[in-house]
Amino acid sequence: MDDVIECYKQDVDRTLLREALKLTPHERMQKLVELRRAADALREAGSKAFR
Repeated sequence: MDDVIECYKQDVDRTLLREALKLTPHERMQKLVELRRAADALREAGSKAFR
């Protein structure tokens, strides 16, 4: 089992995890909301371009 875990760990950017853990829960939620808004805007732009 440890070999499987080690295999997955090589693909994880731990610096991103450390940076995220420096944020407060509120700041993490704000980032999530911003990401969702950006995703919605991209989805809408894609829909308009497709039409």
